[in-house]
Amino acid sequence: MALDTLLDDHILEIIGLGSTSDAFMYAKELMETCTDEYASCSLTPMDALIVADALIDNECLTVYTTDINLLMNAELRDKVNEIRENINSSYQKLNFSSFKTRRIV
Repeated sequence: MALDTLLDDHILEIIGLGSTSDAFMYAKELMETCTDEYASCSLTPMDALIVADALIDNECLTVYTTDINLLMNAELRDKVNEIRENINSSYQKLNFSSFKTRRIV
């Protein structure tokens, strides 16, 4: 099913949190945190935007991902939670977790 169909049929809703450009500003800041000569250590713009949107959302507590950089990069996690605390000191830390898969036999 195409994305526009999912949106038109109200199966999927895209929302933006925070003021107009906050998520984009935070995404850029996160990408700048992950500058490294190795591509595997960089954060893609889409991943950065997803995390930025999650850190703005005070109800979001965990981001589930398969991205090893998001799961293993302590500097990135610290930056995410530093930004989140600066937004509102009452927000809980944002956790990153991998998807748990189960093999069905």
